Amino acid sequence: MGISGSALKIIAIAVMVVDHIASYLLVDNSFCRESLFSVGGVDFSIYDLMRGIGRLAFPIFCFLLVEGFHYTHNRLKYGLLLLLFAFISEIPFDLLDDAKSWFEVQNVFFTLALGYFSIWLLDYWKKDLFNRCVIVMISLMLSIFIRVDYNIAGLFLILVLYFARERFWLKMLLGCALLPMPVWAFGSAMILKHYNGHRGFIKGKYMKYLFYIFYPFHLVLIYLIKIFA
Repeated sequence: MGISGSALKIIAIAVMVVDHIASYLLVDNSFCRESLFSVGGVDFSIYDLMRGIGRLAFPIFCFLLVEGFHYTHNRLKYGLLLLLFAFISEIPFDLLDDAKSWFEVQNVFFTLALGYFSIWLLDYWKKDLFNRCVIVMISLMLSIFIRVDYNIAGLFLILVLYFARERFWLKMLLGCALLPMPVWAFGSAMILKHYNGHRGFIKGKYMKYLFYIFYPFHLVLIYLIKIFA
């Protein structure tokens, strides 16, 4: 029983789409921005709820990244695929952000790729404390310099998930603390706690690339809806 890696990936994709619909299509919709209820003096609208639900996606993707790193049979191929789709996704990502400069902010694949290569180096020098400290410092600085999505907080989450892999609640609490809307992000822990360690139903030569292909595809689709709707 429990939740497989495949199910986690589908959940993360679904809540990511909810977040992006709100972020790119409903942000200026007055009806969706109207307050539905208040909690502790804080108003919540349809838009707020959708963005909150969307905060579940990134921690799940980072969790799957770290798990994938430990189980993959070809670490180089894994990392290069992340980089390839980072560059592919950057065009629709920038278009959705009103054609901002490439250097202003990068899509989430760059965050995942930087995190992946960082933990690969950390794993290689697992017995060298000095080199590991240098890798962490350089990686965190790169996350700021490259301006990856989620910035330094995103990379920090990946590193925490790697270092505290066997301490579930500690890594989730620390890792989500710096993310936007941290309470919502920490909600992903309630889902991840039920991970059963199995790959699940997404198998085969091409199906495993589901997220890689879906990410730029859904950005293009949302962009077309945005300009033509």
